[in-house]
Amino acid sequence: METPKYPNPSLDFKIDLLNHLNYARDYVIFKVKGTSYESGIKKLGHTNTSIFGVIQHLTYTDEYWIKNIFNGEDVWGPWSDDNPDADYQINSDETADTLIDKYIKIIKETNEIINNNNLEQLAASKRENGTHPTLYWIILHLIDHTASHNGQLEIYKEIIDKKTY
Repeated sequence: METPKYPNPSLDFKIDLLNHLNYARDYVIFKVKGTSYESGIKKLGHTNTSIFGVIQHLTYTDEYWIKNIFNGEDVWGPWSDDNPDADYQINSDETADTLIDKYIKIIKETNEIINNNNLEQLAASKRENGTHPTLYWIILHLIDHTASHNGQLEIYKEIIDKKTY
């Protein structure tokens, strides 16, 4: 996979937002592609976070915010009060390719929802604080969230692979 290219501006606000979200998502895929299972599950800090854990977490995050909060679907990740980091836990049969495939599937599904709605549309479900965010706010949140995890992946890949991207 070629290094993702930073998006050019357009005259359409929604296209620009989606292009930036997809750029951040593409960079996640770029960093995870080809990672071995051993490297992918290596924990470098005191949390359950790993390279594979990050892409799985982002898959569940996109699904939660777009399908559950915005679209009102009854979709929940594996987390619970007893195990709030369950979305970072990786099964032994997972590979970089299986996790990327799941992420791409959710990206396609959530992009379709984004493309079929207006940015000003209020979410069908409430956030934990009782507010109904707009689609615009949710996309901004996902850009921020994905970009911050990209920084985390950058550090993990440098430590594990001894390469910079």
